[in-house]
Amino acid sequence: MDWLATMALALGLSMDAFAASAAIGACNRVNAMRTALKAATLFAAFQMAMPLAGWLAGSAARDYAAGLDHWVAFALLAGVGGQMVMKSFKPTAKKQGAAVVETRQLLAVAVATSIDAFAAGVGFAFAGMPPLTTIIAIGTVTFALSLAGSGCGRKLAGWGARLEALGGVVLIALGTGILLSHLAA
Repeated sequence: MDWLATMALALGLSMDAFAASAAIGACNRVNAMRTALKAATLFAAFQMAMPLAGWLAGSAARDYAAGLDHWVAFALLAGVGGQMVMKSFKPTAKKQGAAVVETRQLLAVAVATSIDAFAAGVGFAFAGMPPLTTIIAIGTVTFALSLAGSGCGRKLAGWGARLEALGGVVLIALGTGILLSHLAA
C-alpha cells in the first residue's frame, strides 16, 4: 500500500475519534488541555492496538482464505465504513460526547471508537498490508486529529456526524480499491 492510501486509511479510521474529541472539546471547559491530551493519547493507543490485534487474527486465518483475501478485505472495510456512515445519521452521537470528561468515560469512548479498527486490521492482513507502518500512521493521525478536534470542538461540534460519515466513505473507497486492484491483476 502506498503512502497516500495509508494516510487515507488512517484519516478514515480516526474520524470517529475526531468527532468524539470535538464533542468533548465543545462541552469540557475544566482542565480542557489535560482532558484533550488524555483523550488523544487514549484514542491513539486504542486505534493502534485494535488493528494490530485484528491483523494478528487475520494473519492466522490468511492461509486458509488466500483466494478470497481481497473479498474479505473489501467486505470488512466496506462494512466498517458503512457502519460509520449509518452511525453518523443517528442523533445520539452529540449527546454521548457531552458527558465525557472522566478517565473511565474516556476509556469507554476510546474502545468504542476503535472497534472498527479491529475489523480493519483483519482486512490489512488479508490485503497483505505491512502492519507496523499502517498502525503507526493510524496512531499518529488519530492523536493529531483528536487534539485538533478537542481544540476546535465548539466550532466543529455540529460537523461531527458529517466527519464520521466522510471517514466511512474513505474506508469504503479503500476497500473498493483493494478489491478492484486484485480483480484487475
